[in-house]
Order: sequence, then C-alpha cells, then structure tokens
Amino acid sequence: MNSNTSSVLQRKVLYEDFSRQVMRSDYFVELIKNNKAYRHVMRFVGNWVMLVVFMGAEYYFFKLSPILGVVVYPFYLYFQSLVISGFMVHSHELTHNHVRIRWLNNLIGVISGLVIFLNFYSFQYAHRFHHKNIGNLDTPEGGAPVSLTGQKQIRNHDFQQKLLKLLHVSKLMAFFVGWPIYIFCGDYSSWLLPIRIKEKLHLGSLACFLAIVLVNWALIAAFGLSYVFLYLFPVLYAGIKILMLTSMHHAHEDSVFFNEKNHNIHNVIMSTTDRDYGRIVNFFMMNNGFHIAHHMSPRIAYYDLPKASHYLRKTIPEGLKYNFYRNPNFLQSFVDGIYNQRLDRDYEFYQLKFLKL
Repeated sequence: MNSNTSSVLQRKVLYEDFSRQVMRSDYFVELIKNNKAYRHVMRFVGNWVMLVVFMGAEYYFFKLSPILGVVVYPFYLYFQSLVISGFMVHSHELTHNHVRIRWLNNLIGVISGLVIFLNFYSFQYAHRFHHKNIGNLDTPEGGAPVSLTGQKQIRNHDFQQKLLKLLHVSKLMAFFVGWPIYIFCGDYSSWLLPIRIKEKLHLGSLACFLAIVLVNWALIAAFGLSYVFLYLFPVLYAGIKILMLTSMHHAHEDSVFFNEKNHNIHNVIMSTTDRDYGRIVNFFMMNNGFHIAHHMSPRIAYYDLPKASHYLRKTIPEGLKYNFYRNPNFLQSFVDGIYNQRLDRDYEFYQLKFLKL
C-alpha cells in the first residue's frame, strides 16, 4: 500500500468517526425532534399561494399591456421557477417521511411532486438508493439521483426503458408528455416513471404517472399557449435548474469514492457540498444547498439545515475538509460539478483524477 492510499484510508476512518459522532450527538437529535408536521403543511400552502400570486400577476400585466407582460416575463420566469423548484425540494424532503402522519406525508409529497412532473413514489425509491449508495464505485452513485450503471441495479430499469420507448413512439405523446420526460430521461427517468418493487407494479407510482399525463393534457387543451408560457416554461426552467443543483451538490474536486469493500455511507458524506446561495434562493429552494447536513441526517427538516451546517463547520476536526461555499457563482459551480461528476460514468476514468481503491 503506497503512502497516498494509506493517507486516504486514514482520512476515510476520520470522516467515518466524525459522521457517526455527529449523528449521535444531542444537537442533531434535537434538530430531528424539531421536525414539525404543521411547518410542512404551512410551507406547502405557502408554496401554492406564491405560485398562484405570481401567475396571476403575470397574467394581469399581460392583459394590461402585452408589451408590459413581455418585459416582466423574464422576472416571472425566474421567480416562478424558484417556487416550482421549491415544490420539488419539498417532495424530496418528504421522501424521508418527515411528517410522521404517513398519509399526510405522502399526500403533500405526491401533490408537490405533481407540480413539477415528479412521481413521488418512484422518486422516493430512487432517492433511497441514492442515499445508500452515493460514492460506491461498484454501484456508481457519485452523483444523484441514479447513474445509468447504478440504475441497472434497480429492478424496474427494463420496465422503465420499455415505457420510455413506447412514449417516444407517439409524436402526440412526445409533445405533450415527452418534453418533461426528456428532462429526466436516461439517468433521471426513475424520478418520473412507474416502478416495480419485488416484481410487482407499484400502483401508487402508476397513479402518479397517469395523473401527470392526464392533467397536463387537460390543461394544455383548456388553456393552450397561456398554460405553456405561464406554467410549462417555468417548469422546464425549474427542472433544468434542479438537475444543475443536483450536479453541484454531490461531488467536488477533492472527492474520493470507494469500491464495495471500502464503501459505507459515512466515509463519503464529505464528498458532497454545502452551498449558501443567499437568502432569496435559500428561501425558495428550502435550504437545499446545505447538502452535507442533509446526507449526514436526512431526517433534519429544511428549516434547520443551516443550523446543522453551522454546527458541522464548527465541530469538524482539524485536518478534515468541509466543503462550504458562500454565494457561489451558479454557472461556474455547475460546470465544475459536471467536470467532477462525469467521472462516475466511466469506472476506469477515475484513475485520472480520483484514487481508485
């Protein structure tokens, strides 16, 4: 074993110890206990209020003057996409069952997911796979949600691919439904399509998928271009933004991933990142940038993630790196994230930058 390998393994043990110690700490236990159902309900209602108010304001401006509507539209597109992204983040939160009343947890998760064409039950299945396998080279999950190789480990993979081909055969379906599927195609199809669990079709995931398709068709038929400009474009922008954030939160230039023998969820948590995007984006995106804390303890609610991040930065032992970025350049961070994460698509390519054990 060379000195470089030995050094990495030593740091691996230190990261494991730190992660386990923090997860058992009184501070983190209290943060988990502070996960209140009513706050999730209030946020869910608040997201809907913002969605309707922004849409109504843009519609009013356009009716008042088409020129004014066009001038205001870029601002509307930006902020409405943040609101819609917030629905996705909320659905993501509830994949970890933050609301102890299960039917209420799933109801909010399902409806929040439908807003951005996200199948809550399918996403929950894929997201648990992500948390379990992030950083595992033998089940590549260095980036989220599920890499193409990793997705083959999920039993529903072949079923998803057949359904994708069926959807893309029909030009009509490709227009009305295909474009959101294109956002989540390939590695990300498990966010949208129905799933099989133990060789049985999950009926909840099928119902969510059919609701996404049918409601989308109905609204396009009813409102036409108004629906496209007021809703579909912001959803498309939000979907792209979410995938960009996903790339930015799960790897960095010093990431070291491990094969099955050396991997566990504790030693790769620090290969994720914390990004403080500022008060406005943090509010709409429900603090999703504080991602190390989320992977450290997924049961901590979104409103306590900044506190958890601060605690981690304050208590991390000397010699261990905490990847925290304040007000990062969004585009540059995305480009860097793509460069770092592309390595999980080719097993051998890790040797060029990461230490492969």
